[in-house]
Amino acid sequence: MKSSDLFLIGLDLKKDQKILHNAYNDTQNTTAKFNLNVLKRINDELGGNFDLDQFKHHAIYNEEQGRIEMYLRSLSEQSIVIPKSDLSINLSKDELIHTENSHKFSLDQIESLLKQSNFEKLEMWFDSRNYFALVLAKNL
Repeated sequence: MKSSDLFLIGLDLKKDQKILHNAYNDTQNTTAKFNLNVLKRINDELGGNFDLDQFKHHAIYNEEQGRIEMYLRSLSEQSIVIPKSDLSINLSKDELIHTENSHKFSLDQIESLLKQSNFEKLEMWFDSRNYFALVLAKNL
């Protein structure tokens, strides 16, 4: 970055675990469909043979790491082939595929990360519930 450049980043803030659970395990299955799309993309782009009906979305909050961890749980013992990656995978029933981490931050963590990255915070804005922060910073 040039010394005159600005850096703008949006960060999800730590919040009540029930809110996080409901957001990542929504009743409309929006997050589940998003998560299963990983396997669909592998099928479409790499010739995989994942049967999406044989997986179930599973999301948990890892408090120690401060993140939502998303998985896909195999509903049966199955063998997967991904020809364009020259890969074969054998999955046991209930075996998890880790698909994503969604980190949540405290204000202290944000300040610390900015300092560690040699940035100075210029401004910080929040949504009406203080669930998210938008941070404007510049390189020191």
